Amino acid sequence: MEEHAASRNNNNQEDFTKTLARDVGELVQTNYLPSVDRSRRTLIKINGNFNKIYPGSNTSPWFLDALLATLRDNGFRDLAVVEGDLMSFRACQMIKSTGLIKILDRYGVEFINYNKRKTLFSGEWMDYYEGFQHILGI
Repeated sequence: MEEHAASRNNNNQEDFTKTLARDVGELVQTNYLPSVDRSRRTLIKINGNFNKIYPGSNTSPWFLDALLATLRDNGFRDLAVVEGDLMSFRACQMIKSTGLIKILDRYGVEFINYNKRKTLFSGEWMDYYEGFQHILGI
């Protein structure tokens, strides 16, 4: 009886994962892919509000997996995932404790802690966070 329940749960998880991947693929292909230059670096800002999996607050592993698979399948080669530190924990700690690092490794995607990196923006060196603020006009 327990084996049957475990098998059913595994099938439900597989069905959910396939459905999510299909839905993310359709959404991205319909709404975003036509307007994005696949040859340029694409940054994906995740939400890492807790250093454990907390659906609804953090970007879920299954969503990130589906998104990265869709982007790779559609010719995006230079991808990076970005997040910054919070007062209670560091982004690098969160990316490991939630298991997101395994997904990034599977797709060969760099993780950038934007509190720790500098970028050249409009001829001026600034940290990633300042660069985001500048781009968004904040």
